[in-house]
Amino acid sequence: MATKHYGFKRFTIHFWVNSLLIISMLILVSCTQHQLINATSNEEEVEEVSVILGGTPIENGIHPFAGDNPAGLITGTIAGKSYWQTNKNSDVPRTNYLYMNVSDTYLKNNTEFDVEVSVTFFDSGNGKLIMQYDSSTAAFTNAPLISFTGTDTWKTQTYLLTNAYFGNRANGADFRFSIQGGSNPGAELKIASVNVVKKIKPLPGKEISVTDPNLKFVGRWDKSSSSVYKSYWGGSYMKTNFTGTHVTVKLARSASIYVSIDGGEDVLFSQVSGTVYLTPTALASGSHSLRITSASENDMLEIQSLELDAGADTQATALSSHLIEFIGDSITSGYLNSKIALSDYAWLVGEQLGAEHTQIAFPGICLVDNIQCHSPNSVGMSNQFFKMRSVYDNDSTLWDFNTYQARAVVINLGTNDSGFNVTDNDFKQTYITFLQNIRAKYPLADIFVMKTFIGSMSLPTLLAFNTVHNGGDNKLHYIDTTGWITAADTVDGTHPSDAGHVKIAEKLATLLSPYMD
Repeated sequence: MATKHYGFKRFTIHFWVNSLLIISMLILVSCTQHQLINATSNEEEVEEVSVILGGTPIENGIHPFAGDNPAGLITGTIAGKSYWQTNKNSDVPRTNYLYMNVSDTYLKNNTEFDVEVSVTFFDSGNGKLIMQYDSSTAAFTNAPLISFTGTDTWKTQTYLLTNAYFGNRANGADFRFSIQGGSNPGAELKIASVNVVKKIKPLPGKEISVTDPNLKFVGRWDKSSSSVYKSYWGGSYMKTNFTGTHVTVKLARSASIYVSIDGGEDVLFSQVSGTVYLTPTALASGSHSLRITSASENDMLEIQSLELDAGADTQATALSSHLIEFIGDSITSGYLNSKIALSDYAWLVGEQLGAEHTQIAFPGICLVDNIQCHSPNSVGMSNQFFKMRSVYDNDSTLWDFNTYQARAVVINLGTNDSGFNVTDNDFKQTYITFLQNIRAKYPLADIFVMKTFIGSMSLPTLLAFNTVHNGGDNKLHYIDTTGWITAADTVDGTHPSDAGHVKIAEKLATLLSPYMD
């Protein structure tokens, strides 16, 4: 009996010990699972708010209203979705904007979250989708313009707003939509739905100084300060490669810039300053390219820094060994064109030939000095070309031509001189000296003198060329542009249209190509 009794006690003890171990393990697993669930829930997106538009909007935390005149709002159904539509082309009543106000209980006076806004719009025509939102810096901050592609289908565009404030300061709303440009008559915007999602802000990013050697600045940049690099000419650009999924640029002053990522479309950021978020939609992980360009001579581009994701970095980017410097007036600066400097023949030629390029050009400027012409002062390009800044600055320092050497220089001047009664002889003599002074700065460059497209000052231009060329400059060339474009290829009889610039670029690139070897 003693032996049996002892065996029973041993069995009982083992039973309870094993039971306690199992219970402990279950408790541990339960606690671990609870911790994992909590950790996951902290990383998940917070619930979204939305609105479905139509005759009777279905509001789920977003209240829509028509701007300027609610009576002009158009509703309907197309391709299976109901919508709200602007009415910009009507005399009265007119609805220019579709406003969205996010519930204050969901988000107001935000500093904690990034905000993702998705809008479903009908892609018809060739306009551009406008979004303006209440940010930490302004009540109407411009998001990047999104180009329509004319597919006549519903598309969804998502913006990642890292500085959304949403304090109801956009005329009582948090953001609004409209449309820019389009066909004639102007296009209208149809929106089917809008969604807003709060996102936990990522860890602080990595700031990239303008002195980073992987940032390449093309054109005339003032680098006298290590904290900000400045350019004063349209078409100047900075480019680099980088890793990560987001990139921002910090600007010291307001400017309109065009931004291209991974070689894609140049997207306009109109009159932006401070911290500008260039990736409203996150990029795929990996390496990317970036180019930031000054839109026009009115945009004094002052770059302070870039910011990338935490752990991301810049990478080396290749520059072409050839640079083409274009010298001119409004016709070389993209005046009256859709993307200004980027629609101009000068930009197009550089891109087509795979060369770096600059546009030392200013609307209304004459070649001859001490004549007001249409520019802000009486300094002519024969003088201003040798300065760092444009004619907006009367006290500009001289440009250091040791910064880079142009492979080719293309000159297109004379249209404004013709309109301000400059004599042929004064023009010719000034042009001769101008060509000689350029040669002194660029001793190895091929220099091309273009006949103006409408023939202004064509004879003194040719005479100036002949004088310098016959004097021994065998790398000086004359380009006869007769017949390149007609009045139909211009906006106003003088300034080429976008299509006119394309025609010019095709002909000029063909002529310059042999000199890019």
